[in-house]
Amino acid sequence: MDLKSFYSQVGGDYDVMMSRMGKKEERIVKFLNKFTQDPSFENLKESLSAGNAEEAFRAAHTIKGVALNLELMNLQASVGKLTDILRDGEIPDNVQDLLTQVEEDYQNATECISQL
Repeated sequence: MDLKSFYSQVGGDYDVMMSRMGKKEERIVKFLNKFTQDPSFENLKESLSAGNAEEAFRAAHTIKGVALNLELMNLQASVGKLTDILRDGEIPDNVQDLLTQVEEDYQNATECISQL
């Protein structure tokens, strides 16, 4: 998969990323690969399972920021909703529905990254 196809799969804008990263595709791929090694997604799931809203918020917020910077816009949108509902320090009853969407978007992004 090339980067243009990748960004259409994850809802991002190839041209924005090229501008952001100095028109260096190898630099983009380098940071995308680092994203797959970040423990924030596992931290998010573990924190939610443990009922730790503060840590879950921190992990979700981290994922949201990285997804935004890397133009992983589908993931950024879904994890952004999760971040917003965790912001008040409570884990609401509908958190699993939101987490399911975040997981789908995260898995799509990481699978697409593995195809670069």
